[in-house]
Amino acid sequence: MLRTVRFPVARPRAALRISTNVALTLRYDLNPYWLLKVEGHFMHGTAGLTRPLNDNQSLSSLTKDWGRAAPQDYGLLLSG
Repeated sequence: MLRTVRFPVARPRAALRISTNVALTLRYDLNPYWLLKVEGHFMHGTAGLTRPLNDNQSLSSLTKDWGRAAPQDYGLLLSG
């Protein structure tokens, strides 16, 4: 579990923003040179979010609980 705290240095009256991130990873080795992974994140809070990436909505109006899943594959290329 990761806990993030953002302190408003440039704007002293701005609100303190906090988020908590719980991550889970599943890995499957197809063979010694290729693997598949699925990574999931379950987050509470808006500390890492910005207004431009959210249609300029205020951060207080965004949902506080959200998640993300990302499939990944990795391969090792060997050269003779």
